[in-house]
Amino acid sequence: MHIYKNIEKNADLWKLGILYKSAYSLLVLYYYFFAGTANIIFLYFAIIDILFLFPFMFLYNKVYPS
Repeated sequence: MHIYKNIEKNADLWKLGILYKSAYSLLVLYYYFFAGTANIIFLYFAIIDILFLFPFMFLYNKVYPS
């Protein structure tokens, strides 16, 4: 299951990855900064997800320009 080898065939999985990374990061940032209930380790994972989100979006836009 190598998604990166056939990006055109797996466009839906790229969209889903972008959506999940965005949703997780936004939820963790909200709960950490506004509700104060998220642990610091979740913030670290959210930051890592945000860093991986940019290449996901860049590669998706490169393959499927709007």
